[in-house]
Amino acid sequence: MSSKPSNEPEIRRAIAQFSRPFRKNRWGRPAMGVVYFLAAWPVRWLLILLMRREYQGAENLPKRGGFIAVSNHVTELDSVTFGHFLLANHVSVRIMVKETMMHWPVVGFCAKHSRMIPVFRESAQAKDSLIAARAALQVGEVVGMFPEGTLTRDPGLWPMKPRTGAARLALETRVPVIPVAQWGAHRTLEPYGKWRFPPRGRVRVIAGPPVDLADLYGRFDDHEAITEAAGRISQALTGLIAQMRPGETPPEKLWDMKRDGDRYHRDRHRKGAGCGNPNGGKEEQRPDAGQAPHEPAKPPAEE
Repeated sequence: MSSKPSNEPEIRRAIAQFSRPFRKNRWGRPAMGVVYFLAAWPVRWLLILLMRREYQGAENLPKRGGFIAVSNHVTELDSVTFGHFLLANHVSVRIMVKETMMHWPVVGFCAKHSRMIPVFRESAQAKDSLIAARAALQVGEVVGMFPEGTLTRDPGLWPMKPRTGAARLALETRVPVIPVAQWGAHRTLEPYGKWRFPPRGRVRVIAGPPVDLADLYGRFDDHEAITEAAGRISQALTGLIAQMRPGETPPEKLWDMKRDGDRYHRDRHRKGAGCGNPNGGKEEQRPDAGQAPHEPAKPPAEE
């Protein structure tokens, strides 16, 4: 895969910004800039208007030093609820976001000046994003990541097979990995869909205890160790989500886009597909998915 020359200055800035000295806050982490808090203030009120929030597990967030916060990814709104949960608990976070977001009006300005970490998907520079994240962790920053790398394609909206970036970082830096599971934001903004008005229900966010990876530390070049670490992280998130979905059972096998395909991509722009879902807005049912969040329908025939 070829890299885009226009991306080089931006990723270099992302790496360099964590190499300069910072003023520490009272939690021993680099202090945030003014833009970070100016952006956070309207987001807080937006969430108050859109949904009822229920936050739990703050006692599991490390009080000092850097760590990796990982979350599941159901809707584009997850980044907002994920970041706000951490900020509400006095944890300023550098979320790894897709590079195209850096060019959005207003949002891009805030993302750049609050030192979010751009991810260049499907390019040779994707690894450079991990270099920037590692530099941030080494100076005591908190890095937020979605291990799946994109919105889940699982018909029941359970986490799918994770990528290995978070696991690799954890084994190399030996910082804690905190699972931060969330559920409910998709009732306000459907995956690849449109806003629902009036918004429905509540969003719950729960931080769990650190994922135990101590026996794997230092083995960041060992594929088997990285795969094991990624699996433990995914299991921790899935377990927390199951707590928020009583009566539902996670699938025995994680959805794998290489094996099971991308059920959104094919029909995302098809007329009448219903919020990007190829089943007309209804959830597909897979044999081992347990109870889906909505009334399931039969999967569409393959084209």
